[in-house]
Amino acid sequence: MSISLQYKIQNVVSTFNGGVQRLNLRQLCMLLNWCQFNPEVFAALIGRLEDPKTTLLTFTSANNVCTGAKSEIDSRIACRMMASIMPKSSKSWADGL
Repeated sequence: MSISLQYKIQNVVSTFNGGVQRLNLRQLCMLLNWCQFNPEVFAALIGRLEDPKTTLLTFTSANNVCTGAKSEIDSRIACRMMASIMPKSSKSWADGL
C-alpha cells in the first residue's frame, strides 16, 4: 500500500546578524513607520512587511528573525530589506559605540 502525500510550505523562518554589537531599538523604531517596539511586552523590535508579507524581529544584539515567508526567496528579500536599513557602520542606532 503506497500513500501519496502532498505538501505545501506554509512558513519559512530564517535568521541573520546585523553586524553591529548593539542596537538602540527605540531610535530604530522611531525611524521606521512599519515597526513597533514595546520592551515591557517583548524585548525585540517587531517589523511587519507587506511585500513580501513577513514579520521581522530585531533584537538589541542585532540578531534578526524573519518569519511568515511563503518561500525561501521571499525570506531572503525580507532579510535583505532589513539588512539594507542597518548598515554596519551606522553608529546612530548603536548603544555606546
